[in-house]
Amino acid sequence: MSLPRPILFSLSIALGAAVPVPAFAQAGAPIYMCVDEHGRRTATNVRSEMKGKKCERQVDAPLPASPGTRPAAKRAAASSPTDFPKVGAEAQKARDDIRQKVLAEELANEQKLLDNAKQELADGKAPRNGEDRSSPKHLDRISDLEKSMQRHQKNVESLQREIGNLK
Repeated sequence: MSLPRPILFSLSIALGAAVPVPAFAQAGAPIYMCVDEHGRRTATNVRSEMKGKKCERQVDAPLPASPGTRPAAKRAAASSPTDFPKVGAEAQKARDDIRQKVLAEELANEQKLLDNAKQELADGKAPRNGEDRSSPKHLDRISDLEKSMQRHQKNVESLQREIGNLK
């Protein structure tokens, strides 16, 4: 039984991708853990990849699972670079106050839109001239009005949650 060509190609790619990592780790060449100027860590045994990086030879250390991944504990412990801009408490409080005001304004506007959508739905439920309650045109209009009302209701709930998270 032969497999279709795309499946064979996919299998060969999948199997081929799994082979280099163990071969890389067991090649006999020393493994170096390198850190570049941005703090990214990579493991390599290729000298040309070490240029411009701070590299340390690893002794029986396992390779990271994938480039750029680190355990959560190390991420939390990492500090920002010394030249990273910092915001003072006063400036942060001012930013938080502005954010609170913007969210409150958005909530008020969205609440008005919700009230309008509810009113339009109530007004739209009455059939127009020449329509009955089961006509497709009437049902489509009611469906659109209900969707609009639900969208505004979700927006109001999201904004309320966001404001609640600020406190």
